[in-house]
Amino acid sequence: MTKLDKMVMKRNTASFIQGHYREALEKLNKASLTLSKDLDYIERAVKLSKFEALDLREIYQAAKQV
Repeated sequence: MTKLDKMVMKRNTASFIQGHYREALEKLNKASLTLSKDLDYIERAVKLSKFEALDLREIYQAAKQV
């Protein structure tokens, strides 16, 4: 393999890596646009679960006393 072949192979490899990097960056940028909505949804779900857990705890305590 000549030096020119090695340079061409390195250039092609760098181009391939750069293309994949750009694709990954684009996907991450798109995902970041919806991240705040997703976090808001998760926070609401956690709060709702917390209230449900409190209700279940109260029901359990009431049933335990009977």
